[in-house]
Amino acid sequence: LSVVGKTPGLHRELPPPHVNRQCGPSRRAKAAGGRYLDGQTETHDDADGLPLYIPHTTPAPLRAPPSPPAMAQPQSQMILRDPALFYWILSPITVVMVLTGVLRHYATILLQSTPKKQELMALREQRNLLHGINLRNHSHQIPLTSFTTRKNYLVNAYTSGAFLKDPDSVGKPPGNPMSDPGGMDQMMNMVKGNMAMIVPQTLIMGWINAFFSGFVILKLPFPLTIRFKSMLQSGVATRDLDVRWVSSLSWYFLNLFGLRPVFTYILGNDNAADQMAQQMQQINPPAANMFGPGQDPNKMFLAEAENLEVAAGLHEYVLNGIEDRVLKDAGF
Repeated sequence: LSVVGKTPGLHRELPPPHVNRQCGPSRRAKAAGGRYLDGQTETHDDADGLPLYIPHTTPAPLRAPPSPPAMAQPQSQMILRDPALFYWILSPITVVMVLTGVLRHYATILLQSTPKKQELMALREQRNLLHGINLRNHSHQIPLTSFTTRKNYLVNAYTSGAFLKDPDSVGKPPGNPMSDPGGMDQMMNMVKGNMAMIVPQTLIMGWINAFFSGFVILKLPFPLTIRFKSMLQSGVATRDLDVRWVSSLSWYFLNLFGLRPVFTYILGNDNAADQMAQQMQQINPPAANMFGPGQDPNKMFLAEAENLEVAAGLHEYVLNGIEDRVLKDAGF
């Protein structure tokens, strides 16, 4: 710092600024090439009262604090696809799957043999077993006394073999299923149904592998987890491909299990084109096929009698205390 006195040419060094004192704003002084401290206060030297000379400097502009880095957004994966893929791959696979299901339905109907009329004793055997199953499943709809009466009658009949078609066969090993005409017809119908389902699937899958293998044909409009990658991108060995892209082979599997509403709309509810319904029917046969080949009706009756005894101890009538529940709900 330099001090310019009242006498021209006076120039000397000042002590550090911390020994200066403040005075009123009435005095102002200027010098060439600089300016004195101006404003509300003015500093002077303690000894001579001379104003301080501060060189003119331009303050540096204030800089805004750096903004935090933006979070990385997931980039959408774009693939340039030929529009002809829709007409030459996606549409043909869908149309072929629908037509194959319709043909399978009518082929199954033609291959099925005419069901034979059941004997009266065999029909009574099946219906009485079904009677016990229905009583056990809907026991809560009747009072305990009514359930106990019906349960005792069925348990006694089941254990005594009163409903068996052939009571003399109790304790004997089951006969050869091949010797039973009814069992043979049932097995042949199952084989025909399986053939009508397996042969078209094999042919269509070979056709797709030969002509459409390795194509990516569409992108799903909703996000999916990585667990769907193996299901939606069969035949496309790319690790970094977005999971929403669907390959041609996966489109075949999606049509195989997803055309059930279409077949129901075209062919009705009871159709042979629904493969899932056929598989469930084989796992859980209807009442007409309860006693299949190799099954012992007497053991089934004894097992149902035991189930009825267990259900008797767990019986709870739905109308117990109904008066109190109604009055409580009404606010009384």
